[in-house]
Amino acid sequence: MRGGEFSAFHARAVAAVQAGVARYLGACAPAPRLWEAMRYAGQGGKLLRPVMVLAAVADSGGDLEGAVPLACAAEFVHAYSLVHDDLPPMDNDDQRRGRPSCHRQFDQATAILAGDALLALAFEVGLSARPARRARAAVQVLARAAGPFGICAGQSMDLGLEGTAQDPAAFEQCYYLKTGSLFAGSAVAGALLGTGVNAPVKALTGFGREFGLGFQLYDDIFDQAPGAPGTLLRWWSPQKAQERARAAMERARAHLPRGYVRLKELAYYVEGLMAKDQ
Repeated sequence: MRGGEFSAFHARAVAAVQAGVARYLGACAPAPRLWEAMRYAGQGGKLLRPVMVLAAVADSGGDLEGAVPLACAAEFVHAYSLVHDDLPPMDNDDQRRGRPSCHRQFDQATAILAGDALLALAFEVGLSARPARRARAAVQVLARAAGPFGICAGQSMDLGLEGTAQDPAAFEQCYYLKTGSLFAGSAVAGALLGTGVNAPVKALTGFGREFGLGFQLYDDIFDQAPGAPGTLLRWWSPQKAQERARAAMERARAHLPRGYVRLKELAYYVEGLMAKDQ
């Protein structure tokens, strides 16, 4: 796939997801403030996870239009995790995407409910993806990525609730769970919707995990100071972290089966995007 072809696909995927998210978050009744908070938290960002869903669907020969609900579901799972991560008992972040985090813009109770509602909406919306006979298996993968085998486990480790990580390898496991699990779930869910039982689950899981590790390292380099305790920069210099990020992205691409060209181009796209931010 040439760069121009991927750029066109990426623009089409982003537009479809933005329209879908706006449609699904367009309600006001019966709780207008809650819906306002959900819109505040659920719109914006790089949309990498829903684009990954659609790239996997397209690479596996599936129908993009029918997959938009599944892509939106992946973004709602991601948005829920950010809202909850920012809360004072968790990461205690006052800013998200250059503006006040949800609990600062509204209040903690509203933010908790908005996160809960986004997660529930993700499953409702995702199950409306087509073909319907494959939607259940795809949504089940996203659910697993969100819970105690994925994001929640990673956050528990990140908070030190599972003990303190004493070396980089242990902390990498946190990254694989907290960030890599939803990327892996997005790739696998898209392929399951596109191909059903023939989806290369193991290969795409490996792709998503390594993609997530690389992405998180790039994000750390951009956001954190050297030696930051909650990141791998506690042990690594920014230069070493960048080398590890590049290696992770290369491993991610190596996992991909032949024909998954949009997912490969997405990995190159993220590397270029993060390099511009640094």
